[in-house]
Parts: sequence; structure tokens; C-alpha cells
Amino acid sequence: MARVSDLTPLRYSTVIATIGLVGLGLAFWQPLTGVVWVLISSSIAGFRHRKLLKLRRRRKPPAESRPVHKEEPAPPQRRFDTTQIHHTPLRGPVLATENEPIDWRGMRRQQETETGKALGGMLDFARRAIGCRTVALFLPSGDGTVMLRACSSDREGIQPGTKLAPGEGLLGSLLKPEAPPSLLELSVPPSSSDLGIYDPTTGPKSLAAIRVMITGKPALAMADSDTPLDRGVLGELTELSSAADLLLSRTRELRLEMRGREVWQRLGQFERTMGSVVKEELAHEELRHFLLQFAAAEAVFFILPEPGIVTGRSSERWYGRVVWTLGSDCDVAREFKVEVPGRGICAGAMARGEFLQRRLAPRDPVPLLGHGEPVLPLDAGGDVLSAPVSLGVEGRPGMLVCFRSREPFALVEREIIQTALSSFGQALTRLRGATELEKLATRDGLTGLLNHRTFQSSFRRELLKARRTQAKLALILTDVDFFKKVNDQHGHPAGDAVLRGVAQLIQSQLREEVDIVARYGGEEFVCVLVGTTEQGALETAERIRKAVEDGATDIGEPEPRKVTISLGISVFPDDGGMAEELIERTDQALYRAKHAGRNRVERALSPGRTPVS
Repeated sequence: MARVSDLTPLRYSTVIATIGLVGLGLAFWQPLTGVVWVLISSSIAGFRHRKLLKLRRRRKPPAESRPVHKEEPAPPQRRFDTTQIHHTPLRGPVLATENEPIDWRGMRRQQETETGKALGGMLDFARRAIGCRTVALFLPSGDGTVMLRACSSDREGIQPGTKLAPGEGLLGSLLKPEAPPSLLELSVPPSSSDLGIYDPTTGPKSLAAIRVMITGKPALAMADSDTPLDRGVLGELTELSSAADLLLSRTRELRLEMRGREVWQRLGQFERTMGSVVKEELAHEELRHFLLQFAAAEAVFFILPEPGIVTGRSSERWYGRVVWTLGSDCDVAREFKVEVPGRGICAGAMARGEFLQRRLAPRDPVPLLGHGEPVLPLDAGGDVLSAPVSLGVEGRPGMLVCFRSREPFALVEREIIQTALSSFGQALTRLRGATELEKLATRDGLTGLLNHRTFQSSFRRELLKARRTQAKLALILTDVDFFKKVNDQHGHPAGDAVLRGVAQLIQSQLREEVDIVARYGGEEFVCVLVGTTEQGALETAERIRKAVEDGATDIGEPEPRKVTISLGISVFPDDGGMAEELIERTDQALYRAKHAGRNRVERALSPGRTPVS
């Protein structure tokens, strides 16, 4: 009997058949023996076959049939570490990234080329099917005329780009609204052979033309021949025009979609730029560049609120200033101040802080910006778009004003401008907030001068420069005379006003962006004169003393308050080489000025120098 491992279903059937035949043979010899043989043999064969099936179920499939994936043990997960988490993107990117820019201009050129080829192929096929010499399409232009834009002809001298106005010539008569929609001339008179597109010597003998609508505007389709044309040509031209309208409409929709994708991709780039811009001037430059590309406006005015105290009263009058413009005829409006609330479209929109779109009639008497604005090129009328720019630091809105004399701004254009201004306003708020934080960290809150800590770092930095370049450096320390009496007699608000006034007078006598002035503490101020000799320092100190003596501060009383100051001077390197040494000797000179009668200037006493009597 076959082995268990070799007992396949086919062999099992063979074994059963053999057992049956042997049993049948034994039955002829002895019936009982044949029956016993069949029962015993079939039981053994069935038992072995069942055992084979069990072994096959337990046996594993070969390695080729089932690939084995060996998973490598993952590294231990660190807390807050997202690098080990596998993120599956929900969808692929719609637009190309910065690393894969899209050449939108090249795509538009390719689209125009393919559209032209397809339209030319349609005209060639129509000309051969009709059996004429010329088939042409006059497509609508922007000025109400039609232009020969597509033509298939075997004639010489046809003038592409020819424009036809309503009522101009035989073909132009079809453009009149009251004219019949079709024209069929079986014999064109020689006087009418020049239809505007032919050479005068090569005019057609017969002509068929029909007025159709292509992309929603009136257009013309025509055919000519040297033999009389039948009326069926008009039907062929109608079908040709329908196919051309479908092609050009689809092309226009695709162009608009491409333009929209380009705008939104550029808008995404603009938003990323606004998120990383570090200077307000760069943010303004990016906004101007974006508007020049996508706003399609003839005149643009950008207005920012003038600095001032915000009280929250709606009736409070404040001013906005035109900081930049776009448009060759709009330069006269730069630096123009818009009074808010006031008379004018922009003044009203800024007062309410809301979005406004308005259609201006020709020679509309309402001013665009505000009362007293310069003469702007708006006489023909047009559409005005005023969009607010939220500035969180100021509390008052800026305003972008766009004007164009053509069709009104569409909804998608308004959304694009508002989205761009939202990103721009967030960038300005961030930059101005950082500037305010820097002022709080480096400036004195009362006088606006540098604080003591910033003075120390700035003084040491200038001292290192002077030591490296072997230049002079002067230090002036001032103190307001009898300042305690001002506080005692008039109160601390009056004292604060006096300190602000003295700080402004001192700052006015120094070189801007060169010298350093700071509030040293209390009623003391300190000045660092960069590159100044002893004589120059004495002259500057005397000039400061005289300015304070002649000045007066309004403290809310009938008579302005006059004060004087005492000053001490030291010069690097004559009076010391270290910052602490110079400050100490300048303070000693100030002490001598206070005890010598006040309202005077004293020079520091370096080693070997005696006081001047």
C-alpha cells in the first residue's frame, strides 16, 4: 500500500478501486472473504488518508509563498518627541511648494499656443468640408469692435488683426443690433470687394457671414469663394461658431482657474513672508509688489494713523497720513493728512473701521481721501475699494484704498486683498509690538531717554571704540537745581513735567544718532559726546545749560516754571581710561558745580590738574 506521504487524492482513489477489484475477485472464490477484505482494506486506506490531511494542515507553507517581515525593534520613545511618530498625509499637495515653483507664465503661453492650433485645425477642416477658399472668425475685442483673430485661407494678402466696428463696411453692418443676423452675397460687386481684410485686387466673388455670440459677446463668422455659395454654408458657419465658442469658453475658464491658482499660491508665499519679515519697510515693499501683480488697480493709496493719544471716544478727531501710493498720477497725494472723522470716502471708512466698496460717478463731488485732497485722476469715475488694516498696537486702523475706472472689483479680488491685508496687519502688529517691548526694556518711561542700564552698556561700547581708534570721548553729568522744591511746592506731576522738558532741551542740543543721552537717575541726566575734545565738550555743556536756563515748562499754573541745571564734565583719556573712573570724576565735578553756586559747568580734576578759580 502507498505510503502516507505519497497518498494524494488521486492515488487514494486508485487504491480504493484496486481494493474493490480484489474484493470482487475474492467474492467469486469465497464471498465472505471478499467482503472482509474490502472492509478492512478500505478502513486502513481511509485512516491513512485522514492522517495525511491532518499533517498537511499542520505543515507551514514554504518561504517563497509567504514573505516574512522582520520588524526591527523601535527605539525607546522619548517624552514629547514627535520624530518617532509616523504621520500619514491625508492628501497630496494641491500646489507646488517653494522648492517646486510653477511657471505660470509659461503655462499660459503654452495654453494660448495649443488653443490657437486647435482653432486653426477647426477652420482648416471647415474650409475643406464647405469647399470654399476662406473661413475666418472675427472675435470680440475689449473696445466693442471685432478683430480677425483666426483664419484659414488659400488666398494671398489677407490682413490678420483687422478690426471692424459696428456699421463699418459690408461685414460691419452685421454688428448693428437692428441688422439681420446673417449675410449671403452670391455675387459681390467689385466696389465692395475690399471688405477690410483683402487686398483690393484679390476680393472674393461670393461671401457668407453670420453674427454669433462667442464668450458672451457679438462676433462674426464668414466664408468666401470664387463660386456662388449656397445657403447651407450659414448652417455650417453656425456649427463652427458653436464649436469655437465652446473651445474658447473652456480655454477662458482654464485660464481663470490657472490665474486663481497662481494668485492663491502667491498669496501663500506672501503670508509666509509676512510671518518672517523683520523690518516694517520690507513689509510695505512686499505689499506693494503683491498689489502691482494682482490688484489690477489704477491708483492705490496706503494710509496709516498718525501717532496720538487714544481716548476711545468716537467723536475724537485724529489724522491719518498717506505713506505711499501706486500710480504715476498719485504722487501728489503722498504725505496728505486725512482728517478723521471728516468729509470723504476714505475718512468715513477709517472713522468706522469697516470695509467699503463704492462706485464713483463721473466728476463725483465727493472727495476720495478727505477734504482738501490734491487733484487726482478720478474725473471719469470708477470703482473704489477701501479696506481697513488692523494694527493691534495703535488701536486705530490703517486703510488701503484702491481705484480703477474699469469693471468693479469682483468678490474674489476683495477676498484676496482682505487676506493679504490681514497678514500684513499681523506682521505690522508683531513688529511694532517688538519695538514697544524694546522701548520698555531700554527707555525711561517718563522722559523717553535711554535708561540707566542701557546707558552703561552703550557708554562702555563707545569707550572701547574710542580706545581702539585713539579718539576722544566726553562725559557730561547734569542735575536739576532745587528740584525737591519743585515737587514740594507744585506737586509730583509738575516735577514730572519739568523733567520731561529738561530732557527735551538737553536732547535738542546734541547730535542725533551720534551722541548718547540718558536718564541717570532721579533728576540727573548723562550725555556721552562721541569724538569730542575738551573744548567741544565745554561748549556743548554751556549750550545745554543756557538752553535750560532760557527755557520754561508749563506745569499747569499761570506762570511757566523755570529751572536751572549744574553740569560736570570729564574727557577720555585725559581724566581716566575706565568707565567707573570717568563716571566718578564726572560726579565729583558735578558736586563742585552744585557747591559753587549751581547753574554752572565744572571740569573734572584729573591727577595733576588744579581747579580753576
